[in-house]
Amino acid sequence: MKNSKWVSVILCVGLTEVAAQESSQTSEQTQVEKIEVISSRPQGIHISSEQITTMPGGLGDPLKALDALPGVVLALPASGGPIAQPAIRGSSPGDNQYQSDFLPVGYVFHREGMSVFNPELVDTFDLQTSSWSGQYNDSIGGVIETGLRDPSFEETNLVLDISQIRSGILFETPIANNLAFYASYRESLIHNFIDDIVEDEDFVFSTPPRNHDYQSKLVWDVNANNTIRLVATGAEDIVRTDFKPNANEVLRNPDLAIGEGFTSKYDNVGLLWDNQSALGDTRLALNILDTKIDIGEGLVEQSVSETKETLFKWKTISNISVGTLNWGGQYRKQALTHSNKSRLQTCVAEFSTCQSSSLFPIVEDLVDIDVNSMSLYTDWLVPLSPKWDAEFTLAASRDDFTDETKIEPRASASYKLSQNQKMHISAGRYHQWFRDTNLLSPVFGNPSLSLSEATMVGLTYEQSLKNGWDWKLDTYYKQLKNLPIPNTGASTENTHAYSDAGEGTAVGAELLVNKALVDDWYGWFSLAYTKTERKNGLTDKTINYEFDIPVIANLVAKYQWNDNWHFGIKWTYRSGRRYTELLGATPVYSNADNPSNVSDEPLFYEPSYGEFNALRRSAGHRIDVRVDYYTSLFGVPVNAYLDILNLLGTQRLQEEEWNADYTDFTPDYEFPDEMFPGLGVSIRF
Repeated sequence: MKNSKWVSVILCVGLTEVAAQESSQTSEQTQVEKIEVISSRPQGIHISSEQITTMPGGLGDPLKALDALPGVVLALPASGGPIAQPAIRGSSPGDNQYQSDFLPVGYVFHREGMSVFNPELVDTFDLQTSSWSGQYNDSIGGVIETGLRDPSFEETNLVLDISQIRSGILFETPIANNLAFYASYRESLIHNFIDDIVEDEDFVFSTPPRNHDYQSKLVWDVNANNTIRLVATGAEDIVRTDFKPNANEVLRNPDLAIGEGFTSKYDNVGLLWDNQSALGDTRLALNILDTKIDIGEGLVEQSVSETKETLFKWKTISNISVGTLNWGGQYRKQALTHSNKSRLQTCVAEFSTCQSSSLFPIVEDLVDIDVNSMSLYTDWLVPLSPKWDAEFTLAASRDDFTDETKIEPRASASYKLSQNQKMHISAGRYHQWFRDTNLLSPVFGNPSLSLSEATMVGLTYEQSLKNGWDWKLDTYYKQLKNLPIPNTGASTENTHAYSDAGEGTAVGAELLVNKALVDDWYGWFSLAYTKTERKNGLTDKTINYEFDIPVIANLVAKYQWNDNWHFGIKWTYRSGRRYTELLGATPVYSNADNPSNVSDEPLFYEPSYGEFNALRRSAGHRIDVRVDYYTSLFGVPVNAYLDILNLLGTQRLQEEEWNADYTDFTPDYEFPDEMFPGLGVSIRF
């Protein structure tokens, strides 16, 4: 859906949600000399502390910390609203691979921007931006892996969340000495009163926005060498809007007159077996994942995409005479069904502005295919000398749809300059499966497209200092190829709508200064510079990428004044995003061959634009602050907090909402466009 104003409304109300489920801060924590909240890895950044759940602006969601990490651009949609996906080092927002506990997930963020994981269960998450293991074989952007904790073997816990927009329950209990279980379920409540909030908008909800998610895990410690886990996760989002008469969206595009709707859903069940033997530490997994996406964007797109996936994968870490060998593989079987009755509008927003959908015919197609794929990999970590370590990766994969075999070497090396200084160099090749199922259609796409590929090289310097301080400087270069673009030569019935002649480059540097939790406070500062471009291989024209945002800076700090009071601040600065200048608009009449009758009302106006993404919006900054108060009530830990988003009320323009003939517009600012204080409380029984 392009119209997402309602998301801002949801998130505004959501600030009063019981968002951060965090255990009471006890005196035991103050005895810990050093807690690594975030820590550097050669592949990226590792986050392993529950402290991150109370980061200002995070709303209690650990994955919200992504927008304060170097190398990440939150790709806010041009149509407004706070929904954002991370675009990593010049790649597109959809180019990332997400995993949870070694298993794939359908999606990670709800439509209102919160993650699908209960914060109580998130133990760690990793952002990997380069030189990642061969076990990750479906990304040219980055890898984001979430680790969910195991259930408690010692005590039974019940956590209840009740708020205006979401309620949830988490129950965990030991079943036996070696058997434990938890289950979490959360559901949004915004549908109960959303109509009262949007009464001044030019749309109504025929199906108010709702979402839910669940996670469960059963852990059986069979013996000292074997552990079995049964996990289940899932989520669903649904919303549908109808536009009021004379709504600007409909006046600009009559195809939206029948309204918009969106449904996404996934269910996942996995069985994991961890084994320790003379061979090493082995993990085997069998996983079943069902996903469904239903898009009803007026007449522009009416599509339903379903995927039923069965996956078997394994990995083994073996200690050998010359280092450590991490090796494994996977077999995946997918049944893909995609029905589509939509406008035949060939457009990729990364490469050009899209014409009005009403100018294109409505066509229909059904894709029903089975895809089998297999991959193998080995990561060999070997010490070359007292100062040199190296890792050599070889990943091989093949699928029977494209009949492509990918052999992807990757290599990295670290040199220890001194006891607390190190340099790291890496290079590798990567690829990914098609992100848009429409591309598999002979009508809407091109089944002969090649898989998108990336080549990455990087150089890193890092140093550890006293009192929990460390810093690192990353430099990188990334080259993308085989990106899907509209086939401008599609002039015959035998020519497909898309080509794989798109290319891209990204070059940049990232500075991270990190302070672990020592002396009652932690924080980090990051500064990133990047230059990102796209190239149309059919026209040989270099194109400005929309999310080419040269400078991004983040400052996060959290101070524990005493056992009761904690204070946090987050400051962000970033250059403006690129956009295309609107030059004017031409009326389109029902009788296109004889539009001279001025008494006829135009059906709509077709805008005309200047050079694609030639302009840049103004840079902007924002400050979020948070105050936490920890206490107990009748022996129950309580955390009351005040979270203030956009303390200074700064505004950053996101888009212009034009009227019907494109002569006037209403500015639409990034959420929130004014100071918004939110109160919340977290209680754990």
